[in-house]
Amino acid sequence: MLRGLFSMVYDVLPTNGQFVFSVPHPFFSFVRPEQSEPFNFDGVGKNCFAGVNEQFEGQIWKHSGEPLHVQCVHKTVSDSFDSLTSAGFAKIPEMKELTVTPELVAEDEAFFTPLLNQPLHLLFNVLK
Repeated sequence: MLRGLFSMVYDVLPTNGQFVFSVPHPFFSFVRPEQSEPFNFDGVGKNCFAGVNEQFEGQIWKHSGEPLHVQCVHKTVSDSFDSLTSAGFAKIPEMKELTVTPELVAEDEAFFTPLLNQPLHLLFNVLK
């Protein structure tokens, strides 16, 4: 699935075009497998490597306290890099692990504190 998507992006990007995207951090479901606010994917009984391509159910809570049902298809970091390479991207992408920052906690302590120091997303920035 990623390879096809990345191939389509590669085909439409001009030379030296920039592709920026984020994906759920592959480890997040296993660090926070329980159904807890404000964000989770159900990783109970699943394995980081054996669970590749499995759909994980989850929830993101809104500030109102109402949960929103979300899903992700589990991928490893290697899946992302391999898919980029097979699509034609030859340069090593810049990758950052995203988490809640102290600045976000200062804005809304009750909402963001449970996610402090949790691996939430991976941000990729790759050039054609």
